[in-house]
Amino acid sequence: MGGIISISGVKYTTAPTIAWKLLDMLRKKGHSPGQAGSYTCSARTGPPLDHTAFIRYLGHHYDEIKHHLVSRYATHWRNVLDYIDIAESAEIDDLWLSAEPPLLKAEVLYFIMQEQAVTLADVVLRRSSLGTAQCPPDVVIRKVAGFMSHYLDWSDDQCNDECEQLYDSYFPLIPGR
Repeated sequence: MGGIISISGVKYTTAPTIAWKLLDMLRKKGHSPGQAGSYTCSARTGPPLDHTAFIRYLGHHYDEIKHHLVSRYATHWRNVLDYIDIAESAEIDDLWLSAEPPLLKAEVLYFIMQEQAVTLADVVLRRSSLGTAQCPPDVVIRKVAGFMSHYLDWSDDQCNDECEQLYDSYFPLIPGR
């Protein structure tokens, strides 16, 4: 049996999901492309974290968080989940920086630590879906910038500059600016 399978136009955020679906399809057709599913990328070195106590703490919120992470990161969702522990959120509602579109603090930490996000635009425009449809509300932008400033040691002036630079990228679309 011969043939070529081609996938094109895949976005960075959906590529892992599409790749795993392709491997599943090939396995169902009787092809065995290596040890698919055995490769995992870890956000940390050392043994995997035991999330049992954390899952108990999250209760019914765990399913919502897992669904969100799986839809964004496919098989690598646990790599982002590891960063929830680092985010030191006392309240479950405090885990989120934005409800719609959803963005967890752990995702922003993952972007900073693993994907070298160093500007607010890196997070809002390039690594999350916050800025996809329109400029996010000011309260969300300020919340994300404030969270990032803690981990990137931004001064108040630098934090404000990051927000202004982001607004400038939306300039033609924001009325009254």
